[in-house]
Parts: sequence; structure tokens; C-alpha cells
Amino acid sequence: MIIANNLPISPDGVGVAETTASILFGQFNVQTGAAIMLIVRLWIFILRLPGGLIYVLHNRSSDATGLGKGVSPSSKLAKEFR
Repeated sequence: MIIANNLPISPDGVGVAETTASILFGQFNVQTGAAIMLIVRLWIFILRLPGGLIYVLHNRSSDATGLGKGVSPSSKLAKEFR
């Protein structure tokens, strides 16, 4: 399923992974393969959401620190260690 999910057929493999899961789970007489894959996608989204929020809020605060737009704190830190 991981390989099918990463094929560049649709954005983020939506639909491809569900179809593949449905076929693979069907081999084991599990009829809800696509639903299981949707639950996995939702779970991954929920787990990534806090990190995305921290990233967005951190970038907003970096603009207020005078780093300038488009300059990340990590690039400023990298310049300091050169």
C-alpha cells in the first residue's frame, strides 16, 4: 500500500491507496479495506496537525523578530555557526 500511495497518479495518492487497500484486504475476506485506509489517513492527519500549527505559529513570530519575510530562524542559526 505504501508504494501505491506514493505513485504520482493523484494528489497524495488519494483513491489509489484506498483501491489498493480494498483489493489487498479483500484477499483476506475483509470487506472494509477502503474504510480502513480512510481511517488511517484521518489518523495521520490528526497526528500531523499539531506540528503544522507549531510551524505556522513559529513562522509568524519569526517575522516579528526582525528576521524578515522568507528567512527562517534555522537559516539564521546556520549562518551564525559558519
